[in-house]
Amino acid sequence: DVSGEGLTDRDGTVKIGEDAFSSPAWLASSIGHEIVHAEQGRDGRWNDTRQGVAMNEVEAYDWELARVDEFGLSTEERATLARRRETKFGRLNTINAMLAAAGNYKIP
Repeated sequence: DVSGEGLTDRDGTVKIGEDAFSSPAWLASSIGHEIVHAEQGRDGRWNDTRQGVAMNEVEAYDWELARVDEFGLSTEERATLARRRETKFGRLNTINAMLAAAGNYKIP
């Protein structure tokens, strides 16, 4: 019942959607992405504001992009992640974009 690759609830429940099963590499990457969100909730970094959601997504995509070789993602899969990350990054205001670019994903 999950649209897309996955969904994580605030309580840390991770649900994986059918789209995650397009390749073993995409599945591993999608699971990791959702685990980052579960950790955000656990660590008190879950943020439902527009900026917070964008920042949480940028962090999860950065985590995935740092592991593309480890997971063996295809060129197309890598491009999809990069495009999705840039979309979320583009929603950040100037201060939050600077923080994310420096690897600091906590909204001030």
